[in-house]
Amino acid sequence: MARHAYNWALAEWKRQYEAGEKPNEAALRKQYNAIKPVEFPWALEVTKCAPQQAIKNAGTAYKNFFDRIKKGKKGAEVGYPKFKRKGVHDSFRADNGPATKGANAAPTDGKKIKLPIMGWIRMREEVRFSGTIQSTTVSRMADGWYISVLVETEDRLQAKANHGAVGVDLGLKRFATLSTGEFIVGPKPHRALGKRLRRLNQSLSRK
Repeated sequence: MARHAYNWALAEWKRQYEAGEKPNEAALRKQYNAIKPVEFPWALEVTKCAPQQAIKNAGTAYKNFFDRIKKGKKGAEVGYPKFKRKGVHDSFRADNGPATKGANAAPTDGKKIKLPIMGWIRMREEVRFSGTIQSTTVSRMADGWYISVLVETEDRLQAKANHGAVGVDLGLKRFATLSTGEFIVGPKPHRALGKRLRRLNQSLSRK
């Protein structure tokens, strides 16, 4: 379904552009919804997010194409949007649309997730992060189908544990300043030892 909607959007965009019109993905999504019940009735059997996101992706592909042209890219570097083939990077969005505040786009229950039309689907593991599920995408890899879940979580800064390390700044006025704010006074030479050293120096200078 997603591949069909994507290819339809590419073809319709090209047709409108060559006719002198100014296509955009929002208008194409509206147009697709209008003709879907008559021309693509089987599309009603899947979640609406699958074709809608696919058409958005087609719009992004054309936007990137024109951006590359503006940057002076030529030839193969321009990268004109290509139609998708079956079995190559198959994926589709499968959820109930953008999550409202406090509501998940797709409910979960342990190792199960509920997708529109398909109902409850078993997963190999639970969703690893706690937060609000914003979207879900189903993709086909070499050995099966996988679902990726986009979760919005709170930013939590973990305080670094103090393992007793202290920073030391050596200076001229103060012998040492610790990162704890303490000062260490430099060692002063013993008076008697100082006098003895001076006498030895004088003795050496006379020789």
